[in-house]
Amino acid sequence: MPARRRLTRLIGVFAIVAFWVLLVGGAEFVVRALRKPPGYFPRNPREDPLYVADSATGYALKAGAHHDYVTPELSAAIDISSDGLRDTTAQAARKMAVRILSVGDSFTMGLAVEAQDTWSKQLERMLAKQLQAPVAVVNAGVPGYSARQIRQRLARYLPMVAPQVVIYGFTTETFTRMQNPVVFFGGTLVRSDALPGLRVTQNGLLYSPFRRAWLRSVDFWLNEHFELAAHVLNEVRHVRDRAAHTEAGILPASQTLDPATIRADMQPALDEMKTMKRDAEVAGARFLVLLINMQRPDGSFRGQDSIYNATAIRECAEFRITCVDLLPVLRREAKDAPVFRTKSDQHWTPRAHRIAADSLLRRVVPELIPRKRVASGEGGDGQGRWPSESACAATRCAAMSAAPLSRAASPVTR
Repeated sequence: MPARRRLTRLIGVFAIVAFWVLLVGGAEFVVRALRKPPGYFPRNPREDPLYVADSATGYALKAGAHHDYVTPELSAAIDISSDGLRDTTAQAARKMAVRILSVGDSFTMGLAVEAQDTWSKQLERMLAKQLQAPVAVVNAGVPGYSARQIRQRLARYLPMVAPQVVIYGFTTETFTRMQNPVVFFGGTLVRSDALPGLRVTQNGLLYSPFRRAWLRSVDFWLNEHFELAAHVLNEVRHVRDRAAHTEAGILPASQTLDPATIRADMQPALDEMKTMKRDAEVAGARFLVLLINMQRPDGSFRGQDSIYNATAIRECAEFRITCVDLLPVLRREAKDAPVFRTKSDQHWTPRAHRIAADSLLRRVVPELIPRKRVASGEGGDGQGRWPSESACAATRCAAMSAAPLSRAASPVTR
């Protein structure tokens, strides 16, 4: 009898264990079938084929790349030149009488629009028509770049293009990239502060938000071998994080409305902007800043955008940088409708690029008309050579004062 009771107990224990194994195994099967691991970090097929590692800036556009940027609403062909521009080559642009170099991030490069719809190319056509001269507005924008990376890219292409004007497309809310620049890792773009929690696996990238190394290792193992437990651990983390954020009551830099805090956070990006101005002027080019803001899915612009732009405008005024602020026009034209973006993509539509080109035209032409006159022989040497800055100063000032722009009616401020 004792032996039979022990056997009965063993059978009972085995049945309980088998029940739980089958239950957990079944749950694991369902979770794997219906959900990805919580640490799964998807690559970005929309953009990843466009990039290659770069020793100076971390990554750059892949020379000779041809790719279609596809969203549910659009498909835009993106072709990269042999020297890494979404444009013609710098050598071809160098032959044009009027040369402008535009630098910035994805809003300058023009993700989500065809090349001819970017503000660079629209401005190029407008200038060619108005100046009646060969014009190249070279698009050197790269998605995800910080102000520092943009300054480094400017330094590369300044001697290659030899522009008369440099336009910096400053997406103001991206100042946080100075602290957390975007980097090329595992074949995709990621924020640098995410690197400690990323791991490349056979099935792609995994991300663990845990700071302790041992806990990250456990999280990675669960994501690869026991996804049900990984989901449970992830939910526990969410509960903990919500409680911690509620207690701390601290807003991240991208959410604060305090002007002093914003200015301090933006200062590293603003310092890079001033260095770009210096580099451009040393190379003999005028420097302009185009302030860029993202429209939200509901058609609005964030309250922080006005503070970001006002901060940049004050810095530009202090250091005598021409600044084009589109935000008042974008708000007025949008009428709270998401007309400058699509539902699934925050990048500008051709309409927004057109507004940028129109606004830039009013500021760029006064910078170039005096030079064009000298190049054609009016007050110059008659041989088509561009005059020096001092030779142009009087005529440029006259041209700019002849058609003053109302601050209230125009997005252009100085």
